[in-house]
Amino acid sequence: MFLEDVYSFLSNNSPTSTLFVDFKSAFDMLWHDGCVGKFPQMEIPILFTKWIKAWLKNLRGYIDINSKRSRWFSIGKGGPQGSPLTPSVFITYHADMSNFLSWSSSHLFADDLAAIVAGQIGVKFAT
Repeated sequence: MFLEDVYSFLSNNSPTSTLFVDFKSAFDMLWHDGCVGKFPQMEIPILFTKWIKAWLKNLRGYIDINSKRSRWFSIGKGGPQGSPLTPSVFITYHADMSNFLSWSSSHLFADDLAAIVAGQIGVKFAT
């Protein structure tokens, strides 16, 4: 779909540029309250919302170096490492991003964003 959009703009001789964003440590930066808070606005069923909230609540971890463990500590953001659900929750969290990129053709992936901006030849923009 992304390449099809680029080819379409280029075949119509539209000046085209792309913006690529790779969210650094995207799944580790998932904001729990912000994510779960968006679910009702997205009409995600309340039972699913409660289940995800419970899944994210009280995440804890420790550091292990040469078989020596630190104390357990709370983790206030991110999702459980290796869980197939973490990318799905992250995608749901930023699924509305294209609403804020209405000036472009945006393509969202698990932890990446590609936005295509195409103009028209001869159109002048004023500030």
